[in-house]
Amino acid sequence: MRARARALQSYISGALIVHNRTTGKFTDGNSRGLAVYLPAYYFDKYYGELAWAKDTRWDDLVKWYLSK
Repeated sequence: MRARARALQSYISGALIVHNRTTGKFTDGNSRGLAVYLPAYYFDKYYGELAWAKDTRWDDLVKWYLSK
């Protein structure tokens, strides 16, 4: 299990990272994990055209969240 966890951590910190952006007090070089952008106010129609948004229905979740 530990070997698999290390392999996943290596993948996340290497090949998977597309943008690594933090601001203000949330900047922490020791953070690990996976994060996905969740717009706070506005859903760009092109966001729903992303393959992974279509495959997972992530765009539906974002639209639902923004309607609340």
